[in-house]
Amino acid sequence: MDAMLLCMDELGMSAEEMERQLHLTRPSTPEREMAMIGWNESELALADAYLDLADDAFERWKDHWPNDGPPVPILYLYRHGIELALKALIRRAAANLEQQGRNLEHLSLHQLDKDLHTHNLRKLATTLDRAIVHISGFPETGMDAVSREVLDWLGTEDETGETFRYNTVGHGANTRPARPEERIINFYEWADALHVLGRRLTWGYSGVIEADAESYADMASDSDYY
Repeated sequence: MDAMLLCMDELGMSAEEMERQLHLTRPSTPEREMAMIGWNESELALADAYLDLADDAFERWKDHWPNDGPPVPILYLYRHGIELALKALIRRAAANLEQQGRNLEHLSLHQLDKDLHTHNLRKLATTLDRAIVHISGFPETGMDAVSREVLDWLGTEDETGETFRYNTVGHGANTRPARPEERIINFYEWADALHVLGRRLTWGYSGVIEADAESYADMASDSDYY
């Protein structure tokens, strides 16, 4: 017997009811079915979108508590958004410095290609630190202590971006459970810390870097004028 027929029989559902359950609810108008992808897309915008999805998923989890299924995927969405934000900020900061004629070897395009070819958040945070210490508006120490602390903690929980993404990590004989021990966590505290970190990066840090670029452009324009 067809698997769908078996499922219908088990659930006592008609074919029409099963068909409705299988599909997403169609939007109210044809226009609302459409979306544009690939236009004016930036890494920072993509990071914000992942963080938005994580926020929405958290609110849904909260409204349907108790439910232990969504927390790990939600943590992955937050983590991936944060990783994308770090990489975007590093590139933007490096572009600012290059535009200002401050060609630093450790922030060259060649070096960044190597440094950004990683999913390790602590390495990315260190690279960002080395860039923003040269950007006006940031302290000489680089990232604020709270953001760095949360990043270090997140890097401990999921160093390579695999722990929250998969059920098992490693390869071959080294394959092991991603979460070998059962733990009760305060999911609100975890999600809130990542939400705040993500927004601090995509809203706060990006704003400071953009302000630095605009300030330099204004000074260059004034210099050309006079």
